[in-house]
Amino acid sequence: MNDGGIDQKRKRTEPVSGGSLVTTIADYAKFIEHVMQEKGLSNKLFSDMISPQIVIHSKTQFPPITEETTTENDAIHLSYGLGWGVLHCKYGKAFFKEGNGDSWKNYNINFIDKGISIIIMTNSENGEKIFKGLLNILNEDSCVPWKWNGYYPYNYKK
Repeated sequence: MNDGGIDQKRKRTEPVSGGSLVTTIADYAKFIEHVMQEKGLSNKLFSDMISPQIVIHSKTQFPPITEETTTENDAIHLSYGLGWGVLHCKYGKAFFKEGNGDSWKNYNINFIDKGISIIIMTNSENGEKIFKGLLNILNEDSCVPWKWNGYYPYNYKK
């Protein structure tokens, strides 16, 4: 869209496994709080969810689709667990989830060892352009693989 118009959120009538969650920040924060506290999850399930299942070497997460690989994220052990992206940095183990649909751009990263969760929800086609800067302000060097995510800051010069 990105034409300045208002993107009306539509209620989905059919689930889409990779992207049908529509929620409020309050409800999503409650969900993350429960996950971080392992409420309703066995220790094994939580451990499996946030343990590397697939190591990520792809250059980018989303299109353009390419088979190009990189070692750029090896230092943070970028991978996928069960339903979550996972990484490891100076703050310890972290798990994350991103989402977007039309003009809605969202990112959540959870630093388990520090007990810190950051949830960003925007209603702008350009929302992802503030993610890196905002994460750096909130958590200094958040170690988010922003290039892989495609979260190029609004003032980034290639």
